[in-house]
Amino acid sequence: MSIVNVRFGLLLTALALALPAWAEENLEGVEQKLAAASDQIKSVSFKLTTTADMKFEGGSSKRESVTTYDYLRTGANVKFRAETKDSSVTQLGDREMKQEATILAICDGEFVYSMTDRMGQKQAAKTNPDPSQSIVDFKSGITALRKSYDLKLMPDEKLDGKDTYVIEATPKTADDSPLSKLVLCFAKDLGLALKTTAYGKEGQLIATSLLIDVKLSPDFPADRFVFKAPEGVTVKDMTKSAAPSAPSTREATSQAEKPQKPDKTSQPAPPEKP
Repeated sequence: MSIVNVRFGLLLTALALALPAWAEENLEGVEQKLAAASDQIKSVSFKLTTTADMKFEGGSSKRESVTTYDYLRTGANVKFRAETKDSSVTQLGDREMKQEATILAICDGEFVYSMTDRMGQKQAAKTNPDPSQSIVDFKSGITALRKSYDLKLMPDEKLDGKDTYVIEATPKTADDSPLSKLVLCFAKDLGLALKTTAYGKEGQLIATSLLIDVKLSPDFPADRFVFKAPEGVTVKDMTKSAAPSAPSTREATSQAEKPQKPDKTSQPAPPEKP
């Protein structure tokens, strides 16, 4: 073996040793690990906080939401309960519009019941569950994300002492999206997205979602995943319609991460009728 070959071999070895740990991973392998980690979760509870701040010509829009989420899986049967408090403020010139809403979504293992209370007006619906909107099921969530985004594995990060895999998602069709990218940090041991950040067209941060207060294997009371409509509220059955399913927690979060610029000429909408 020539001295040149020896030196070349030593150089390759040195470069391999110098590579960061994340460079040894690939996206497919990381997805498999995260899917396996999330599959181990039988029951969990946590809070999901989202803040969004968007500025545009002539105004701005701010939004905050907090969701408490309980999840229980027995075999293939999944139940969850998500309670969200949402508030937003839109400024258009010297005009300010405020909105507040509470959203309850319960899956009893067969159907999803959702009820929205916006400015005192309540609406409720019964829909079929959509696995792609699960916060806990990594495989379903990443499959849905890949339909609209190209995914890229980034260097690992630590969040509050927890090791996370980082995946960057960029829109497949940039012209149709208000975002330039999403960055998701998944806990290596849980497969849950502990942090999601959304960036606008100019690269500015416009929204952040944090998953906090995680409790594994909690005990839930028997009626935790049972929906009871308040007196006077009619539940609209949409299980046999072609209409989209009721907004899930993931969809509500996604909307907060993609705030839309209001029409300057529009007036505040009247309260929705139940």
